Amino acid sequence: MTFSKPLYIEAFNRDRTHPHLWKKILLFLVLIIVQAALAAFTVDYTQELTKQGLTDAQAQQASPIVMVLGIIGVIIGSIIFVGITFLITLIIYKIFKKTLSKKGIFGGVLRYYNTVLCATIIISAIQVLFHLDMATVKIDSLNIFAPGNTRLSALSLTNVLGGWLFAVMLHSNGHLSAKWSWILGTVMFIICVVLTVVAA
Repeated sequence: MTFSKPLYIEAFNRDRTHPHLWKKILLFLVLIIVQAALAAFTVDYTQELTKQGLTDAQAQQASPIVMVLGIIGVIIGSIIFVGITFLITLIIYKIFKKTLSKKGIFGGVLRYYNTVLCATIIISAIQVLFHLDMATVKIDSLNIFAPGNTRLSALSLTNVLGGWLFAVMLHSNGHLSAKWSWILGTVMFIICVVLTVVAA
């Protein structure tokens, strides 16, 4: 197969035969815990709860509970997202009649999600460093020009990276054509944008 350079990363191709699942799963668990902790530290829960109508005393009392629930939510949400991405990828490969083991597919999905998580962690760490509230501003998005506008946070570099890496995974790991990989990568980007807007 002739690969398209913008969509080819050798590591994804290697995952077809050497997925190294346990290493990727362990890395995934570490990354989601780090991301969940960083996300918790970049949100002023007391301020957010006050906006919801609680008094300062009530907000301060409820803040630790909401923070823990937030961390648990990020972890569960990440696991669900990986599962859904795996199923979508499996269906795509079935439609295009690509013969690849489920371990090989899952290895590619984990590499995809771990890479996106690394980018998200770097952005979150910068926000923590500069004391920027993630509920108000997201530095890798258009939201940086209009803090507080959560819908603009959907148009972010993280979502662009997610769409492109999904295309890379399909092309390098699944050996889909460059054309279909670009199309499906664009669809993934749109889905990420829509989900971010809905979550906002």
